[in-house]
Amino acid sequence: MLCSLLISACAGYHVSYRDNPLLSYDIRSIAVPMFVNRSVIPHVAAPMTQEIVNVLNQYEGLKVVAGESYETDSILLGIVDSAEKINETITAKSTEFAENKTALGNRQPFYYPSELSYNLQLQIILIKRPSPAELELFKSDIAQYLKLHPKAIINEVIPLSGSYQRVANDNVSGSGGDVNYVKNVGIFEKSVQDLSRSAAITFRDLILNAF
Repeated sequence: MLCSLLISACAGYHVSYRDNPLLSYDIRSIAVPMFVNRSVIPHVAAPMTQEIVNVLNQYEGLKVVAGESYETDSILLGIVDSAEKINETITAKSTEFAENKTALGNRQPFYYPSELSYNLQLQIILIKRPSPAELELFKSDIAQYLKLHPKAIINEVIPLSGSYQRVANDNVSGSGGDVNYVKNVGIFEKSVQDLSRSAAITFRDLILNAF
C-alpha cells in the first residue's frame, strides 16, 4: 500500500513537471538562438544553450525551435557575462609545488595553481513575439534594465561558479625544462558542461517552476 502511494505521488509530480509552464502567457512555442558569450572565457555559450534547450524539451505542450525564429510565440535569449579581466574571473583556489619532474631540466622547482575557480553570470530573457527591432534591443547592453518591458516574460540573471583541477605532467619527449599541462582543456570543458547543467537546473527550479 505504501509503495503504491509513493508511486502515485511520484507520478503526480512527474506529470506536473512536464506541463508547459508558459501556457498561461499563451506561449506554446519558443525559439532558442545560440546564447551570446560576452565573458572572457571562450566556448561557454554552446553548452549553456544546449542544457537550457534540454530542460525546455521536457515540457509537454511546448515546442522548442533551435535558432532565431519569428514564427514562434516567443524567443529565449541567453547572455553569458563575466568580469572584464581574466584574473578577476578566474582565481586560484590552491597551489602545488612542482618538483621531481623529469622534464624540469635545469629549472628550479616552482609553485603552480592546481585548482582554479571562475565566476560567470547567465542572463535569461524570454520575450513574447518580439519584433526584429525589439529583439536587437534585448540583445544590447541595456537588456538588464528592461525588466518591466511589456513583452519581457522573464528577465533574470543566474550567478554561476565553477572550479576545476589542473594536471601537471612531464614532457619527457622534449629537451627538458618544460612542464606541459595536459588534459586541462578536457578537464575545463567538463567543468563548463557541469556548470551548464547546474544553470539549467536553476533555470527550471527558480524561474520556470515559478509560473
